Amino acid sequence: MSDEQESVKQEVVKAESDEEESVYSGTGSGSDESSAINIDLTENNIYQGICTLFEDEEGNNILQYIGLIHTELIAMRHSLESVKDMKDDIHRIANAIEALVKAQLKSSSSSHKKSASSDDVSVASSRREKS
Repeated sequence: MSDEQESVKQEVVKAESDEEESVYSGTGSGSDESSAINIDLTENNIYQGICTLFEDEEGNNILQYIGLIHTELIAMRHSLESVKDMKDDIHRIANAIEALVKAQLKSSSSSHKKSASSDDVSVASSRREKS
């Protein structure tokens, strides 16, 4: 067994013992029905054969690389969700600005109409005075 397999075996055994402690102490996540039971397969010949199958020429386990890629994809998904939340916030801000501009245009156009109508009245009254 290579050093890489040995370190993976030690990590699996440690993770399993930690999980067993949390299940037996009642601190594990999930209920008893939904919690999975881990089995140590590191001494199993089939497991060792599969591990060997997934090793590259240098003895590195390809499944570890796949695990790293999976972890990175999860991080990217969280980043994309954050970007989506920011996009929604920007959309709300744009809608608020649009409503504000429309309200200002409406109020300025109504004030122009009032001033224009008062100008019309003053022009008409000055014409009457001249005649």
